This record gives sequence, structure tokens and C-alpha cells, in this order.
Amino acid sequence: MKTRFFLHFFILIGAASLTLNSCSPSSKVTNLSHIHLQSDPKVTSFQDPDVDFEKFRTFTVLPSTNDATRENPILAKQLAFYLRNVMEYHGYKFVAPSENPDIIATMDVKSEYHETYIPPQTISVPVYIPGKTITIESNSKGTASAFSDDEYAYGNYSGTSSSTINVPGSMAMGTKTIPGQTVGHYYPILSVWLYGGNKKENIWLGTGVGVTDLKDTRLSCQPIMNVLHSKIPYNPSLNSDTVNIGYIGMSYFVTTPDGNRFYPFITGVSGGTPADEAGIEYEDAIIMINGTPTENLPLSKISELLKGNVGEAVSFKIWRVGKAYDFTVTRKSREAVYKKKN
Repeated sequence: MKTRFFLHFFILIGAASLTLNSCSPSSKVTNLSHIHLQSDPKVTSFQDPDVDFEKFRTFTVLPSTNDATRENPILAKQLAFYLRNVMEYHGYKFVAPSENPDIIATMDVKSEYHETYIPPQTISVPVYIPGKTITIESNSKGTASAFSDDEYAYGNYSGTSSSTINVPGSMAMGTKTIPGQTVGHYYPILSVWLYGGNKKENIWLGTGVGVTDLKDTRLSCQPIMNVLHSKIPYNPSLNSDTVNIGYIGMSYFVTTPDGNRFYPFITGVSGGTPADEAGIEYEDAIIMINGTPTENLPLSKISELLKGNVGEAVSFKIWRVGKAYDFTVTRKSREAVYKKKN
């Protein structure tokens, strides 16, 4: 089963949804259809029980320093940017390393390629045996004689006769041989470390591994992180006061379709909400908000662009499978939306 996962950031600006999308991939072709895992990723995490994450408010990200990122510092920056969005999703505020952050976050990703030889296999398969007509022919010959009071007669006879039988088609079990083959997959391995800013001690560690056909770790790490992220402690400031903030009704997360360009992608649209009524769909990429390009903007900046009061409109330029579309959404109050739905 191919599996896809995406983080949610719910747009009652400042409030987050903890729900992940279904692990079953949609049959519909979308902007991110090519990013998948062969099966559910395996993740684990460890948290220091003596650390109170509710006291933390700020964080910074240090780039990874493995062999791949040392050779390619651009890759290190891209992975750090992705991790920044994950931490901002959890309610922490990004600051520079010089500003004494409460948390220092770093991430390491590597990918190993392994091949497996699958020997030939003989399997049973149903086989249809078509119907047929059978013709049966028979020959006969002999001598016949007859008597009467004053006469006697005799002679030879011969003849041919035929008949047909219709045999209907039927199903039966047969065998099929599958030739041997070599199958290879990439095994991306993701590790995230969180350190306390003051003592520089490791306070949280998360790891995950998946199976995929993607060689690019910038892409293959995303489905793993989107499962692992639920283990990262949330900051209670995420659910800040939202009085008078307009409700749009869609969730999103900043991700990348190619490893170089990051955009906010729609990860869910609630039925009957302003976003749903406007026609915004799952996995749409928001490439512009009120005329401002969104490429490579962090989650916090996207949130600022989306903030607005009830009754105010926000314009979107959406990229949907090769085409750009314009949408206008008018913010409503959450109470008005749910009153209408009920």
C-alpha cells in the first residue's frame, strides 16, 4: 500500500488541527501525488520527563552536519527550513541563535538503497476453458433376411449417422510461473533532536524510517516527519485568543513538491466553510495570497498573510496540477459557519 501523510495547520488563524489525513492515497492526481511511501513509516520518540515544554516559547534551527550536507550546504539549509516549519506548526516562535532560544532543533536525514532478489514463483491462477462442440459419427452395416409362406429374401445394408454435443465453457485452476527479479528500494532515515537552549542538553529525540522509490531525501523525509511530528510537544500559546479573527475553514502546511520550492499546500477543507464554498481543494498549492508570492515563506509568515477579521476577503492564486486559478474567500465567524451547517 502506498502511503502519503501531510501535516495540518488549521486556519482559524492561530489554531492547529492535530488530525492527519488518511494513510490511503487518493486516486485523484494532485500536486503531491508523486510523494509517497511503500508502507507506513516506523517512528519512535524519547522525551525527557523532567522537562516542562510549556515553559518554552522560542526556538532556532541549526543545519545538519552529516556527510551529505557538508558536501551540499544548500541541502542543509533546505532541511533546516523544513524543520523550522514543523516547529512553528507546534506553536514555537523562530528566533536567531543569538537571541537565546528556549529550544535548539536540528535534523538529520540519510537514505540507503537496498536490493532484494525475488526467486521465480509458480502460482495457481483461475483459467477459463472455452466451450466447444463435439461431433460423434457412427457407421453401421450388416445382412438382413426375411421369410414368408412361399418366399425367402435376404440382402446387405450399410449407413452412416452423426450427432453433436455442446460442452459449455467453464473455469478451472491452472498454474503460472513468475520469473525471478531484483527489486530495489530506498530506505530514508530521519532523526530530529531538540536541545534545551540554556543547558544544551538533549530534551527530545525522534527517529523514523520508511520505504520508497524516491532517491531525494528532501522529498522522502516529508511523509516520515508528518507522522513523527505528532510526538513533538505542542506549545499552549498555539491556541491563542482568536476573537474577531475570520474563519476560512481549510488546513495547510508548508511543504515542497520538488525539494527546492516550498509552498503552503492545502491538507484539508471543511465542508460548508468559506474555503469549501469558494472551490479550494485538497493538495492545492497556494502560490499567492493577496498578491504576495508565497514561495519559500515560512509557516509563520503565511499565517500572518491569512489573518483577517470577519467579513474581510482574502484572494488566493492556486496551483492545481499544471494550471493556476484565482479564488476569493470572505472570512466568516466560526459560529456563523457551524450554525449554518447545523
